[in-house]
This record gives sequence, structure tokens and C-alpha cells, in this order.
Amino acid sequence: MIEKKKIFYRVIFIVNILFILFLVGYYGYRLIHYYQLEHKKESELVTLNDYLTQPRNIVVEGDGLYQDEKEYYYAGKNVSNYVSYSGYLFRVIKIREDGAVVMTTDDTYTLLSWGEDSAYDTSYARKWLANISEVPQSGIFEKTLWKPEQYLVTTEVCTDTIANVKKLSCKKKISSDYVGLFSIDDYQRSGGLSGFLNNGTNFWTSNASKTGNWFISNKGGLNENEVENQSRMYGVRPTITLKASLPVLGGNGSKEQPYIIENHPVASLASAYVGGYVRYSGQMFRIIGKNNNEVRLALNGVITTDQVPVERIFSRKTNQYNPKEYQSVAQYLNQTYYRTLQHPEYLVEGAWNIGNYGDINYDYATTSQNTVNAKIGMLQVGDLFVEDVPNVFLLNGSGDEEMIYTITEQGSLYLDEIKTKKQIRPVLNMLPTVAVLSGTGTEQDPYVVGEA
Repeated sequence: MIEKKKIFYRVIFIVNILFILFLVGYYGYRLIHYYQLEHKKESELVTLNDYLTQPRNIVVEGDGLYQDEKEYYYAGKNVSNYVSYSGYLFRVIKIREDGAVVMTTDDTYTLLSWGEDSAYDTSYARKWLANISEVPQSGIFEKTLWKPEQYLVTTEVCTDTIANVKKLSCKKKISSDYVGLFSIDDYQRSGGLSGFLNNGTNFWTSNASKTGNWFISNKGGLNENEVENQSRMYGVRPTITLKASLPVLGGNGSKEQPYIIENHPVASLASAYVGGYVRYSGQMFRIIGKNNNEVRLALNGVITTDQVPVERIFSRKTNQYNPKEYQSVAQYLNQTYYRTLQHPEYLVEGAWNIGNYGDINYDYATTSQNTVNAKIGMLQVGDLFVEDVPNVFLLNGSGDEEMIYTITEQGSLYLDEIKTKKQIRPVLNMLPTVAVLSGTGTEQDPYVVGEA
């Protein structure tokens, strides 16, 4: 009996040893395998354009990547063409003959009027997108990109006036900017109403029409906006072109696992991506801009108390944002709300554009004609993600001191009375030296600051 027990325990012991060796071998292999995938030698890396244009990926019908005489392009709704770069999610539109990869953002990133005429080169859209040396306050979006000179080539923007959408052309181009808009030819070739470029919002294309400009409606399809309707604001989807030499570092092209072509360590907010999500003081924020002196973080929602949204009037007197005005939303944010924040020493005063919008024209840059200093503000006309949260105030008003711009339930700008109660979406002005303790900046894995 004793001998049988000894044999039994020996068998159990051997089985346990074999099981442990199996686990060590299995997980050791996975560790080495995935480490090698993430740390390939330069000679082993495959460029994004080579990876996308493999023969097995080419289709002749249905959804997928098509090939014509000069380039490749995606068409249909269900295509795995997502790329993550600089904190933004993009969709590949086409691969040019030279191997450069043209892509546009999956979402619209601000609301803008087009301009005083239908020309693209002098439009507010181009000024907001591209850093143009002779144009002040240009390049709002381009300046948020991570080392564009290292990862991008200039984007060809088709600016032909299209009178008939059945007769498309691209004879006139602007090829000097890193960032632009895609054309209605790109939209039609992607499948039009049945293509992946529809995203449920209204947004501009690069082309003029006979009487104005072409835009894509929130229901899909091409529509015209006449020049006379200058006050109308539609979304902007930045379009960029990746260098042909960029390798694929990870991902499978799905929305959940987009292709990765760049990553870098993030030790502080100074090196975090604009567009990245940040968890601070028990709330979720999103980086909407930064420079050497400050980082702007917009709440990814509205202020709540016991899960109930806080509502306040803008002011009893004026549409000028003034932290010293009694019972104004500015005073509430810079005193009451400020005191609820952990590590308030992270915040620093900055200048906020509170100039009127639409009095002279609908150029977003006119809002900078009047500024105020504060640690906490709200979104301004032309800010990134301005339309993401409805029923909130902006910082800009009109010539009528009793009117202030707000975001409607449909995500558009609307002038409302300053004494109408709205929910509040604060924007913090934070030091760029604040340490990032963990996270990758995604909504699922945000950068974490201010928590031990």
C-alpha cells in the first residue's frame, strides 16, 4: 500500500513538472515571438505600401483594394484600411504610383465655414489644415502632427471646379502642403454612397462647384453649398500622405487594431499625442493642442455632480468670458471647479481667444482679436473636437453681447442667449512637464497623470 502511494505521488510530481515545463516553453515562445515582431531588424521590416499591395489583397469585385494602371485604391464599406498615426485614426484612400500612402481621418475634427469665395487655396479650410508660411494662424491641424517632416510627403490636393459629377477631373492641384482635403473623385471611386468615406457627418471636399463648393452630407452623397451661404459650417477631414518607405510596426488594419507606423516613449505631456486621451482627477480628457509652454485638455464629456450634468448660464451681463465676473461660468470654472481638481498646481494661466465670430467674416482666426488669461476655459471656434459634445457653451460670441455660440444636439454651431442654461465642457491649460505615469493615449488605455 505504501509503495503504491509512493508511485502515485511520483506520477503526480512528474506530471506537475511536465506541466510547468510546458507552460515555460509555451509562454517563453510567445514572449520571444512577439518581442521579435516588435523588434525586427530594419532589413526584415515591410513597408506599409508593400504590405497593403500584396497580390492576395487585390480584388476585382466587392469590397477591398483595387488596382488601376497607375495606383491602388480602396472601395466599399467593409475594408481593413485603418492606420494609426500621431494619435489619430486614419483610413487609407489610395496608394500612389510612387508608393506613397494617401489617407484621411476617420472622423471630422472641427467645424469651419469655407471662405469668402469658392477657391481652395484661399479657403479657411486650407488655412486651418496646412502650415502656410505667409499666412498667420495657419496650420492648426498640421502643428498637432508628430514629426510630419519625418513621416509625410506633401499631399496632392485636386482643386478643379466640377460642374458635372459625371465628368470628373484633376488638372489643377496644390502640391505644396502636408495636409489637405480629398476630392470628389476620391469619394466617388471609394464607392460613393456605398463607400467607407461616409461617416454620418457633413464634411467638405477639395472641389468647387459652379456656384460654391462640394460637400458630403451626413446621409452620404454629394451636395453643393453656395458661396452666399458663407455662414454654413461643415466638418473637416484632414488628408495626409505617408512616405513610401515607412514600415509596418504592428496591427492588422481593423479599427480595433489599426496598422502602426510610428511609436515613441511618452514620459510627459510634452511628448503625448494631440488627440490622445488623458485620465486626470478621476475624469477623462482629450488633448486638443499643445506648444512648448502649455497643453490644452478638453473634458471628454461635461461636468457632473452625482452623475447629473451641471448646468449654468454663461453670464448675466455679457458674452465676454471673465473669470472675475460674479456668478459667471468663467468664475465657476476657475474657482469652484478648479478647487475640485487633484494637483491644481499642474495648471497654468494661458491666453484664450474670446473674440467675436461672424461679425466681419467667418474666419476662425478673427476670434484671436480679443483674449483673456485663465487656467480653465472652454472650447473656441476652430478647436479640435469642438463638435463632439452637444449642449455646451463655446468662448465666442457675436456683436450682440447677449448672444454666445453653443454646440447643438446635432453637433453644429448655434447662437444662443447668454442667460440660457447649458452644460459645461471645461478645457484645462496644463504644464507640458506633467509626468505621464502610464497608458498609451487611447480611450481604452488613456495616459494617466496625477495619480500615484
